[in-house]
Amino acid sequence: MENKIHTLPKDLINKIAAGEVIERPSSIVKELVENSIDAGANNISISLEKSGLESITISDNGFGMNKFEVEESFKQHTTSKIKSYEDLFNITTLGFRGEALASISSIAKVSVHTFNGIDTPVNYTIFDKEISNRIGQGRNIGTTMVVSNIFQNIPVRRKFLKSEDTEYKYIVETFINIALSKPNINFTLIKNGRVIYKLRESEKLKIRILDIFKSIKSEDLIQISFENGTMQINGLLGHPKVAKAIHPYQYLFINSRFIKNPLINKAIREGYTTSIMNGTDPFYFLFFNIKPSELDVNVHPRKLEVRFNNPNMIFSNTKYSISKTLESFSKDKFQGYFKQEQHKTKQDDMFIEPTKNNSNTSIWQPIRGGGNISNTLRRTDNNHDIKASLNFSKTLIENTKAISQDLLITKPDELIQNFLQIFNTYIVIEKDGKILMIDQHAAHERINFEKLIAIVNNDKSITSQSLLLPINISIDKLTKEKLFTNKDFLNKLGFYFNLNEDIITINEIPNILPIDRIEEIFQNILEELETTEGQGSNSWELVQNKIIATMACHSSIRAGQKLDRYVISQLIKDLFNCKLPYSCPHGRPFYIEIPQNELEKQFKRIV
Repeated sequence: MENKIHTLPKDLINKIAAGEVIERPSSIVKELVENSIDAGANNISISLEKSGLESITISDNGFGMNKFEVEESFKQHTTSKIKSYEDLFNITTLGFRGEALASISSIAKVSVHTFNGIDTPVNYTIFDKEISNRIGQGRNIGTTMVVSNIFQNIPVRRKFLKSEDTEYKYIVETFINIALSKPNINFTLIKNGRVIYKLRESEKLKIRILDIFKSIKSEDLIQISFENGTMQINGLLGHPKVAKAIHPYQYLFINSRFIKNPLINKAIREGYTTSIMNGTDPFYFLFFNIKPSELDVNVHPRKLEVRFNNPNMIFSNTKYSISKTLESFSKDKFQGYFKQEQHKTKQDDMFIEPTKNNSNTSIWQPIRGGGNISNTLRRTDNNHDIKASLNFSKTLIENTKAISQDLLITKPDELIQNFLQIFNTYIVIEKDGKILMIDQHAAHERINFEKLIAIVNNDKSITSQSLLLPINISIDKLTKEKLFTNKDFLNKLGFYFNLNEDIITINEIPNILPIDRIEEIFQNILEELETTEGQGSNSWELVQNKIIATMACHSSIRAGQKLDRYVISQLIKDLFNCKLPYSCPHGRPFYIEIPQNELEKQFKRIV
């Protein structure tokens, strides 16, 4: 009886193994260019014929090889990168498995011309197990590899290659990934004799990015630098205003290796949080330096994925570094519009303007009327209801003093000289050759959102008011369970209620919200709570932000609401104290900048 189990022929083993490493022509480009980088080259050229389907030529000025090294390099699992098992956990090179040349030579014809500066130059060719090894003609130090007849000895594999245009697209993607990771190397990409990219070496990643991506503007790139002892993050973030719904540029590198990692992508997106709108994603070029012992790059045949020893640490550090960078950038940018010297005061009030130091002292307070809390702010003179106003202010200050930050207070005329409100919706400021247009509702949303978030995160409670007529809302059993689970959180938000069989009775509500919309607002909060597993879960912070953003929206100045200069001044000053003075909590920008020369172009003053 014939045995069913047998050993595969070596050449078949090689062809099967090659399929894991060499998927298409772009895989060949990646493996050979990475070898050039590991060989110390600072000048690398890639030349393609028929998008690599006919031939791929990689030339470099790296270390070069002698005859013995060339012969060994084409054997399976030969490498100069690692020597022991322990080296697998301290990998600092791009290639290390020793599979690339063996795999490529099993599915294509490979010719090598190399010189190491010491030994005789070598010409080596291998195709379908036939080897030609002879003395090569003189050349500069470095290596040139030509790969042709790709998959001709495996027709079924060649049949599954795409069109020239598609294969070329994959090669360009690979080229860009590598070129971004090494801005200090000259790269040239040639297609059918025509130079497509000629990238000059630079110490600045920003220059490399602008050389490759012509649609990106320099001012849309934000520098990021973070270090905590275990990891470093450096690179450039895209400005929130250029976040896109589809196909943003997103490039991640770990220890100079391009990778794909959903965990890090999610952390970055959450780092942008309220600075971009739902349905959009930012672009970024980020480089992580992580101790090799903290990750495993040997989990994917083409080394596109990594495994972390401590993924939670990677996630939290990434998210933190993104959010802090955007906060710092946005604050510096916004405050840069107003350059006068600022004076600090300790007064911080959630919704009331600080007492003005003049002979006609005035307090700003929410108007209450007909059982509703209006978002309109009104001026009250010193002799009218000032006691009640001061008590109201005192209550708010007591509730928020633990989280107060130094405010930047100036006299209104020192802060802004020329401003007006248009359409009862936008505040227009002329400053230093620019027009700044602020959406009053979105801006006030940002202010209220950050103050409410600070109260909740510091284990304080938002001030509530009792209802003369409690509000009853019908609920199902699952919703009732959510209410039990999140009762403490809802109390922090200023909602106090009783639960019966299928009815919730709301007795107190946040005093910043309009009573006539409480049922709608509370239903929105319940819907958000349904989407999370609860406090401590991965989704909790996002849900909390959405809930508080809803409350901030309903407690803010509305579009179409006429404001006087005192309210406008206080709005601007409050924006100075925001962590992220760029967008409302839903990610919509609350101001735009129009340079004077843009207006002059519209009026044809300049061309």
